[in-house]
Parts: sequence; structure tokens; C-alpha cells
Amino acid sequence: VFIPLAILGIQWQHDRSQSQQLVQQQIEKAVSEAQMQEQSKRLATQAQFLAMLMHEVKTPLSIIQFAVASMLRNRPPSSADAQRLDNIARAADDLNFIIDQCMEAEKVEQSDVPAKKAPVSLSSLISEMKQIPGYERVTLIGFDRIMVLTARIILSNLVTNALKYSWPESSVQLTVEPVHLGSTSGMNLRVSNTIGSAGRPDPLQVFTRYYRAEGAKKQMGAGLGLWLAHQLATKLGTELRCTCDDEWVHFEFTLERS
Repeated sequence: VFIPLAILGIQWQHDRSQSQQLVQQQIEKAVSEAQMQEQSKRLATQAQFLAMLMHEVKTPLSIIQFAVASMLRNRPPSSADAQRLDNIARAADDLNFIIDQCMEAEKVEQSDVPAKKAPVSLSSLISEMKQIPGYERVTLIGFDRIMVLTARIILSNLVTNALKYSWPESSVQLTVEPVHLGSTSGMNLRVSNTIGSAGRPDPLQVFTRYYRAEGAKKQMGAGLGLWLAHQLATKLGTELRCTCDDEWVHFEFTLERS
């Protein structure tokens, strides 16, 4: 009599324990899902706020840039007023550039869609780089009249970074070399600059979002340019690489020829 009762008691205790564990798991799952939904809503609200804020900041920045440009036309280039206005213009340009990078970073982070691989001539890409302040320091080595898959933002960010952190007046080299990519051909693009006052970047961290070398923090920046370039290179199916020697920093990636 007692043995069957004991067995039934043990079975009931086992079933009760399993039932409690199942209820606990369901509660933990519900709490986890609620937290994820709350975090998603919070991130969406934050992204919407930042997009609105960046858009609103760009409007007064544009007014400042137009006003400074207008005032500079009526000042001798060597005057003290012209130098002060030029400093204001550069500061506004720096802020505008950081805002553009933040907006591009937000677009990349919110989209899982691979980048469109549209063909473009390398010469047109290079000509667009002429709008970057200090472009006259860039030296092209290799080919320019070929068609490659588009990489505007990657190349622009690499050239801007090289001009910003190299020694003033030093040369920045843009080297284009043919390479074999299995059954297809491609071009390797390398941007090289001398190691400036910011020092040598850490190749293991240089593509980390918001990373800036200690010496680089003396200049305005958000640490997004190289991260953004790396993300876009990955979406194009290529890899952005960083190497350093005693005097130079090299960033390079490979694109298919179109």
C-alpha cells in the first residue's frame, strides 16, 4: 500500500517541480521580450531625436557659412577680420562634416541591405576628392581611367583622414594597382600618409566606432570616418586594411573592375 503511494508522491512532486520551472521560464521569457521591445522603442525614439537634431543644427550652420562667405568677399585676405572669419568658416565646416558622418553612420547602422555595386570611373571618384580642403597635397600613383564599383564615401573618408592627421604640407599618396580576384580582375586602392603629431593609430582598434588615438583628440572629430568606411567596404564585399611602418600609415581595399 505504502510503496504505490510513495511512488505517486514522488511523481507528483516531480510534475510539480517541472510545472514550476516551466512557469518560471515563461515569466523570464515574457520579461525578456518586454525589455527588448522597450529597448527597441527607446532606440527608435533616440534615433528619431538625433535625426531631428542634426537636421535642425545644419540649418543655422548653413546660414553661418553663407554669412561668413559674404563677409569675406568684402575683406582683404590678409586682414585680421578675414583671418577670424576664415577660422569661423573652418569651424562650421568641421561641424557640418561631423554631422554628415553621424547621419551616414545612422543610415548604415539602420540598414542591413548590401551597398549597391554601381559602376563608376575612378577618374570621376578622384575628381570629387578635389573638393576636400588640402587636396592639392594628394599624389595619384597608377591608373585613373578605369571603371570600378562605387566607393565614394570610403575613398573620401580615407583621403580626408590622411590629410587631417598627416604632417602639414606633406604628401598624401593615392596608389591604384591591378590585382587578380580569382576569375575576375580588380584594382587595389591604397591611401598613404606620413605619421603626424597624432601618432601611429592602433591597427587593431582603428576601425572601432568612436575610436580615436590619444594624440588625435586634439583635433575635432567623432571617430566615425574609418568605422563608416570599414562598414561600407564590408557591404561592398571587400575588406579595409590598415598597416603602419616607421613613417607611413596605409589604408587599402580592393574593388572589382566593372
